[in-house]
Amino acid sequence: MTDKFTLEFSLADFDKMNHTSMASFHIQQPLYFETCSDQPLPTSEDGFILYWVGPNDLTAIVGEKILTAAGYEVHRLWDMVDNPEPEWCLLTDYRSSSWEQADGS
Repeated sequence: MTDKFTLEFSLADFDKMNHTSMASFHIQQPLYFETCSDQPLPTSEDGFILYWVGPNDLTAIVGEKILTAAGYEVHRLWDMVDNPEPEWCLLTDYRSSSWEQADGS
């Protein structure tokens, strides 16, 4: 028996996992977020997007692993603002297809 498993996901799966996204503001509003990543947060917001994935730990972990496996920089953050409740968001340099359509890239 093994204790490791392989599942297949795509970036399209990640695009379905998040419900809200916007350009990063983690530097402007540092008290909103607790970081759960081992690496330091980016010192610039340029090119980074925040994707909210809900309060479920599994969704945040899987989303982080999808983006990391695809080669993107990603940081898992806990958004502490009650809106309506705190939840996970991912700070990343990945731009979903909806972002590409929105900015014409």
